[in-house]
Amino acid sequence: MGFKLSTKDINFLNPFVTYLKIFAITPWYIFRKTSIYQSFFAKCYGLFLIVLRLLWISQIMSYRRLHTEISVNVLHAHRFVRTFTNGNLIILTFLTTLKSWDCEQWKILFSKLKYIDTKLQNVGKIEDLITRNFYFCIFIKHALFFGLSIFYLYYWGTFFGAFTIKICLGALHDLYNEFVLTLLINGLIRSFQTRYENLNQKLITVYKSPKFVHEAKYLARNYRLLGETIHTFNNIFGYQIILIILQTGLQLIHCLTTIDDTAKFDGSYYYSITYTIIQFVFATFNLVAIILPIHATTQEAKKFIDLCYQFQEDHPLESREVTALNKLLNHAKNFRPEFSASGFFKLDKSVIFAVIGNVATYLIITVQLSQSDQESKST
Repeated sequence: MGFKLSTKDINFLNPFVTYLKIFAITPWYIFRKTSIYQSFFAKCYGLFLIVLRLLWISQIMSYRRLHTEISVNVLHAHRFVRTFTNGNLIILTFLTTLKSWDCEQWKILFSKLKYIDTKLQNVGKIEDLITRNFYFCIFIKHALFFGLSIFYLYYWGTFFGAFTIKICLGALHDLYNEFVLTLLINGLIRSFQTRYENLNQKLITVYKSPKFVHEAKYLARNYRLLGETIHTFNNIFGYQIILIILQTGLQLIHCLTTIDDTAKFDGSYYYSITYTIIQFVFATFNLVAIILPIHATTQEAKKFIDLCYQFQEDHPLESREVTALNKLLNHAKNFRPEFSASGFFKLDKSVIFAVIGNVATYLIITVQLSQSDQESKST
């Protein structure tokens, strides 16, 4: 999916952000006026959703039959993973609602993106193309999500009865919140990426013009604003990304360790393997949809610096062009974008391998605990 920018590019997110306010994921934001409206009522609405979810959880905890079935068929280690997974999802839902109340950060994020587009002087009849590409992908992903969710409900409803559908709907609500939050984060990161691509193209175009020395300071300012915008992005989504990464690891452990548990319900591995595949898709999509665009964005930002070094080779060391490029380089190095999980660690491709390594380690521990648990039950 390729984004091309225009001066009103950020408006392509308007329908999606408006939709997400239903789930209290985003504030009630007006793109046209770059302002937040009814922030007090938005907070009351978010608080109402939190209370409603807590009541739902308390009702689920009262189902004794479910606890009996799980205690009989599921090992202690697997129960711990499942409980931790569901708890992490609930915390993510609540945290996302609370973060939507930080209206000032959201306003800064969107207003800076719109300002950068204006300064880059992006033109062209391309906003319809952006909207079609972005929302077509969202439609396809939603279709896949709901298709997998139907099988999820069918699976648990078949072996535990109709009462489990209410329980599963609560879990699917949290999964859906995580899913659409990931789509929003993905859209914003890809929007950052295209702005760096556009800035690189602007550098190439301006470099060939006689006004390069004069225009270099504007390029430096736009590069700085992009870096500051990513810092604002980290402040808004940093903790949610931590929980999404944790959720990925927990879901991977869950789907790899519970094939035997789910097979006990139907006596075969057909449904259990299908269920495991669904869990695997849910787990990996969110992580990949965040980390890979982040890597692509940082590469585009690095390309800006590489272009400056490359252009220096075309001029004498004491020329005005080299002096301007040196200033531009120093500025770009100071404001080079860095995606982080609220300052705890950097977000790059190494996160994927870290998750895989931690999952493998915990998987070995879980298998050992499961064996000892089975031996204790047999005796």
